[in-house]
Amino acid sequence: MLDKVYDQLKWIIARNELENKKKRGSFLYQRPASDNIFDIHKRVTGLNLGLRGVNLPQTIKWLETLTPNLFEINQFNKNFDTTKLPNIGVHWQEYNCEPMSNTVHTILQWMNTHKQREPVIFDKEFWYYRKIIDKTIHSVEDLQSNNCLVISVPFMNGLKCKKDMNEILKKCVELDIPVALDIIWLPLTNEKIALTNTECIEVITHSITKMLPLAGIKGGFVFWRKPIDDTHNIYPLGNSLSFWIAQEFLEHFDYFHIEKSLRPMQTKWCDLFDIKTHSCCYVGELPKNHWLQKENLYKKKYDEFDGTLFSLIPYYENDQMLTKFLQDKKIIKH
Repeated sequence: MLDKVYDQLKWIIARNELENKKKRGSFLYQRPASDNIFDIHKRVTGLNLGLRGVNLPQTIKWLETLTPNLFEINQFNKNFDTTKLPNIGVHWQEYNCEPMSNTVHTILQWMNTHKQREPVIFDKEFWYYRKIIDKTIHSVEDLQSNNCLVISVPFMNGLKCKKDMNEILKKCVELDIPVALDIIWLPLTNEKIALTNTECIEVITHSITKMLPLAGIKGGFVFWRKPIDDTHNIYPLGNSLSFWIAQEFLEHFDYFHIEKSLRPMQTKWCDLFDIKTHSCCYVGELPKNHWLQKENLYKKKYDEFDGTLFSLIPYYENDQMLTKFLQDKKIIKH
């Protein structure tokens, strides 16, 4: 059982992050600060918290081959090929695709166009939205005609599409409520999402920082419903570099490349931890009273979320060394 060696696995991961930059996240808290035993222990205790773009060897190798011409990218104006995007019920041709600065700034920009409305989110939505939006609602019946709604698909809590999502969109159409849709998790799920009543969706944000390990660069692409304001073209606010990288990725790989690549390892590690696989490839689902319950994804700061998800990202990134360790311990066979 891995519960006997779980702490050892985490120490191996933290040491690997210290020694190998290709095992680390973009930000300082996603690696040990130094080789001091206290700094490594600090990383070990926080290893299970939060999700980030996974460092897959194939992805890193591809990123390292990119040779961006920054002068040309500064003037980059290539049309986005929406045929590479999945069919989730959104009519992509009805939108103008642009580079995005980051998700929160785009949402703030959109909210500014609806200053006469009250922005709302559903409870257990992305924690940063709760920093910029005061009103939280709990059911579709709480929607009011003077609202504008920000919502993620898959939804932040649980990383699955809300069961009543189409009912929510229908209500928004009926009450003429504009909607901002955040689809950052979409390329990482195999859930079959089929949205209806999407005519109320005015803006769709799609950061690439969970799909690719580029959180330090930020950005991605954003879809604004046509016709768009001229200022979008005259004074673009987006990150052209991340937009270019996203285009290059979709030209070289399938939209669901990361998700498909991780499924075998997800099955492997979920079996080893005796937890359930999840539609989002980055996590496993903890059964009730599982020994890893206190190691859930939302421990400590995010206790308001459902504590049923367990991050598998560190185990994917260190799969080879951890597997060797478990073989040496005779926990798994060669």
